[in-house]
Amino acid sequence: MALSALIKYIGTVIFFVTRIRKNTHVYVVDEFKIPKKSDIVYDQLVMFGKNDYITSRFRLITIRRKGRANLQVLTNRHDLPAEEISKMYQSRWEIELFFKHIKQHMTIKRYFSQAESGVANQICMAMIVYLLTLLIKLELEL
Repeated sequence: MALSALIKYIGTVIFFVTRIRKNTHVYVVDEFKIPKKSDIVYDQLVMFGKNDYITSRFRLITIRRKGRANLQVLTNRHDLPAEEISKMYQSRWEIELFFKHIKQHMTIKRYFSQAESGVANQICMAMIVYLLTLLIKLELEL
């Protein structure tokens, strides 16, 4: 079953926001206006691929970052302003950093439940243990 047929079958639309590689072949179809005082450099409608293979149309947003290279974010959301898509990507990155912290410092290697409440309880318990251990280390000056 093709992906588009599967999406129609399920009845949901899947949205994404992700980075693209620097060496991606991009064909700009259209450019959108951006606000004057914004970190957005470009807001473009693009297609990807080489001569014999072209993808569907996506939105490519280039974001200016202070002291670092510009960030290019790809999405299939055409209904939101570029600033909001930029904030969505930044929020996504904060979630990734949170899970990295959980894996490194709270020693959660696997979840014992697949239910949302079970995962939330396990994370809360791990946070309590982590913070109590941190308080003990600070008290004993270790």
